[in-house]
Amino acid sequence: MRFLFLWILFLICTKPGAGQRLDRFGSVTGSAGNEKTGKAAYGDIRSYYDCMHADTVRASDSTRQTTTIYFSLAADVTEIGIRVISPVPSYAFAGKNDFVSTSYMSCKNDTPQLYFDPVIRLLYSDLSYQEEPLKQAHENIRWKLISQNNNSEELQPQPSGKRNNALLRVYNHKKPEEKINKAGYYRIDISATDSIPVPGSFILQVGCISDIRLLKLSATLEGL
Repeated sequence: MRFLFLWILFLICTKPGAGQRLDRFGSVTGSAGNEKTGKAAYGDIRSYYDCMHADTVRASDSTRQTTTIYFSLAADVTEIGIRVISPVPSYAFAGKNDFVSTSYMSCKNDTPQLYFDPVIRLLYSDLSYQEEPLKQAHENIRWKLISQNNNSEELQPQPSGKRNNALLRVYNHKKPEEKINKAGYYRIDISATDSIPVPGSFILQVGCISDIRLLKLSATLEGL
């Protein structure tokens, strides 16, 4: 009986993918602003599961086909982190508060091996933050590009072995006039480096250093 138990335990531990999970997503500066204090997990993280399609439309200010996600912050934070991983690993599953698009499951089940080389852009709007949901789309919003990233050595490699997944972190400076991560509305553009992307699943994660829930994530601006 003891031998059988040990044999089952061995199979579980050596099964491909067993016990695996996404690397912890967090700050490389800890909670002390720009001072190095070691990596610490973000206190507030939101995840979005979706697929890039060959017919994905282009953003109005981008030459690439783009998936756009929005999020809001209810208060200023010292740091925002964003990462995109494609394809979604088989051991990653959406949690209760995560967003899953309607096309994600079919894409994940039909073409789990397909992926693309993601590029992410973070933009901030000129809208004043309000606690109640936005009632309508604002056609004349001005968006300011804050940061962008293509390939990150920090993230796990894609099936090709190349580290082409994307990650960026944005930090607030100590000077008030240089503050970036303010309360308000943000836009994330996810595109592929190829002009015609290969369809593929991806997971977007947005995190910030906060002990309270400040982040809201939505596929539309009105949904925030």
